[in-house]
Amino acid sequence: MILLNQKNCCAGCGLFIETSYLKRMRFCEFFGKFFCCVCHTNTLMVLPGCVLTAWDFRMLPVSNIARDRLNQLHRQPLLRLSDFSPRVVQTQAALRNCATLRKQGNMILPFVQFCHNDPASSLRFTLRVSGDSASEARGFAGVEIVLSFKADISWLHWLGYVLRMPNHRLPHRTLFAVAAPAQCLLSSLKALPPHWLSNPELWSIADLCAVRDGQLDRELRQALQPIVDHLSACTRCRAQGFVCEICHSGQILFPFGQINTVACPVCMACFHRSCLRNPKPDNCPRCLRRAQRRVQRQEQQQQRHSRSPHQCEDSDQKGSSRELLC
Repeated sequence: MILLNQKNCCAGCGLFIETSYLKRMRFCEFFGKFFCCVCHTNTLMVLPGCVLTAWDFRMLPVSNIARDRLNQLHRQPLLRLSDFSPRVVQTQAALRNCATLRKQGNMILPFVQFCHNDPASSLRFTLRVSGDSASEARGFAGVEIVLSFKADISWLHWLGYVLRMPNHRLPHRTLFAVAAPAQCLLSSLKALPPHWLSNPELWSIADLCAVRDGQLDRELRQALQPIVDHLSACTRCRAQGFVCEICHSGQILFPFGQINTVACPVCMACFHRSCLRNPKPDNCPRCLRRAQRRVQRQEQQQQRHSRSPHQCEDSDQKGSSRELLC
């Protein structure tokens, strides 16, 4: 039936195929049409429709036109989470976890991107201990320690000097760095695709393949963990957090990554889940306070507009007399 609709012509180049050669026509799973052997070289590709409807990553034969189009769109974020079948979202825990991680990363960025603390104040170095003899280094052989400390310029010069020394020239029982690139807090995010955190609702086929392989979850956690550690230690970043206005315990709360914390969807104020399970504008203290201020401003504006014209003229005359006195 498909060949009859195509009138025995190739869907790519339009070449008419004789009836005796119709068995050599190749079917494209992407377009759902038949192509000749020149326009279809049996290239295998992942089809977005199969992933969205059934989480199926099988490589299916497609035509050369479909291959070029899929390669062009492979890393472009054009898919949304709402495009997936509800059954896929319910059954695929990895997809839900990665979507939650991306949303948390999107909420984390505003807290740290304007932090002006010195990025070299919390460098992480991987250290190990070496000795002159095997007995001295026996307890430390193969042991690597990740150490965070406040590094000044003298420490950085010393580490750079030691890293360039050969092993036989190392001092006795030297504590030295084996992998310590000086990186800023947000530098690890530069290697990630920008839409992972800026637009957590958008997905590409490459992202979905990374979700299936577990790569997206692993890379996101490795990139976000130093930022979370910074938020828990930096005084300036902690000042951007929230305090529960129900119990006033003084604990700093953030709207991401905390099981016992809930956030108001309107003002993003955070509360303990045990204090306010479902914050809404009608029960959130911050939203109620804002609404009260809004009503007061409206009342003040109405009072200004309801003043009589004589009062306005008197106030204008008083203002002009004050200007003359000045």
